[in-house]
Amino acid sequence: MTPKQRIESIFKGELPDHLSFAPSIYEHCAKFVGKTPSEAARDSELLAEAQIKSYFYYKHDIVTVGIDIYNIEAEALGCKIKFHLDSTSVPGIISHPLSEDRNIDKLKIPDPESSGRMPIIIEAVDKVCQSIGKEVSVNAPVSGPFSLAVELRTIQNLIIDAIEDPKYYEELMQFNLKIISDYAQHLISAGSDIIIFESWATTPIVSKPFFSKYILPYEIQLIDKVRSMGVEKVAFIIGGDTYAFLDMILETNASLIITPYNAHLYELLEKARKDKVVVRVNMDSRKFSRETAKEIIPYARKIIGELKDKPYLILGSGVVTYETPPENILCISKLLN
Repeated sequence: MTPKQRIESIFKGELPDHLSFAPSIYEHCAKFVGKTPSEAARDSELLAEAQIKSYFYYKHDIVTVGIDIYNIEAEALGCKIKFHLDSTSVPGIISHPLSEDRNIDKLKIPDPESSGRMPIIIEAVDKVCQSIGKEVSVNAPVSGPFSLAVELRTIQNLIIDAIEDPKYYEELMQFNLKIISDYAQHLISAGSDIIIFESWATTPIVSKPFFSKYILPYEIQLIDKVRSMGVEKVAFIIGGDTYAFLDMILETNASLIITPYNAHLYELLEKARKDKVVVRVNMDSRKFSRETAKEIIPYARKIIGELKDKPYLILGSGVVTYETPPENILCISKLLN
């Protein structure tokens, strides 16, 4: 099977030739072109080359084209980004345009073809899809509406908005849905599937009642919108303990979710399987950066043995750091092949 065929079989509920492996390769890919994450994140040629080279090295089953995956829409809306040309730190947001003056009208609606780094990501997605898209599934990341709102307003302000001024909160979330949907349409046109990153929507930052009332309705709207664009596979990623919000996450109609390898794993897998939702089970990526391949192999072998015959399942990882030795990821690929 090619990686793409393997993923397609998993989404059909079939067991592939072997357990699928999809580590989270974002800033780590820059290592393969000898650049810092900040350099690769601002150049479509470098970003595409980095993702393509990392794919040919690891042969992982899903390629996600991005580095600082939460910053793209926020930057296009006026958030300032700190880039690190003299270090391997990931670019980060350092200003929030609605943190004090919350007037949404002052924000200029981005044009995905010209605003910020949106065109860079779209071009990189196109290059990756043209190069390897026939043999491997290619995902493009977009921000979730809540996480984008956090970057515009800050988390404290946003939670207060939701509770004390729901009309303003609704206006902001609908504004974000339009920005994200327009950007997603361009990424889809470039050939990719969509992965929604909503990591601010997690415990202990928000409660179950807050998620249900103030976050879930907008995730449903976004995923429905993306599906209406002809995309069958839409991944929905939150941080932390997915199990805490599992029943609500399954309401979103997402086709793939993630969970850490933890005590709730088998109950989560069973619930997701009933809804024909694929689960990416993430190994602890801290092991990859702190331990040797020799130390990682027994840990990986144990997990592979437990998961290899389960349907609707992909083996993944948390975000692989730039500094992680490539052999620490490659050793897992070799175990599976």
